Amino acid sequence: MIRRARLLFFLLWSSKPSAVVEMLLLSVFLLVESKNDEYAIFNYVFENYNPEVRPSNTNEVIKVEIALSMQQMINLDEKRETVTISAFPEYTWVDRRLTWDPEKFNQQHTINMPVEKIWQPTIVLYSNTDGIYDPTVPVMVPVKRNAGKSLLQ
Repeated sequence: MIRRARLLFFLLWSSKPSAVVEMLLLSVFLLVESKNDEYAIFNYVFENYNPEVRPSNTNEVIKVEIALSMQQMINLDEKRETVTISAFPEYTWVDRRLTWDPEKFNQQHTINMPVEKIWQPTIVLYSNTDGIYDPTVPVMVPVKRNAGKSLLQ
């Protein structure tokens, strides 16, 4: 898709005005084509998928990687030796059921899907000083084709 965009950009700068209109129409077509691929992948992946079922056998451990991305330092209280930050967690795990062959879907390797559609590990925040934490905020999850790796933010 990036190669097509670069080609489009080059052609726009080196063409006649009528060719510019043609290139713009082509870019709209490519965007629609990409969305159709994402729709087809979504239907393919979720044909027999149940988000309430673990992605592996019960005797297998699911490795969940957790990272915390700090957005902002809100307060630093040297006297109390505390720091207040705004951050969001990132969870990564492998769900082998979320996989497809990019060859069959126009080389599409990543799609975004609603988080409530996929299995999620149960993660609980035990300590939060201000009490403002809502883990139920709906997000879109980028799902990459390689081994069905799911990223939940």
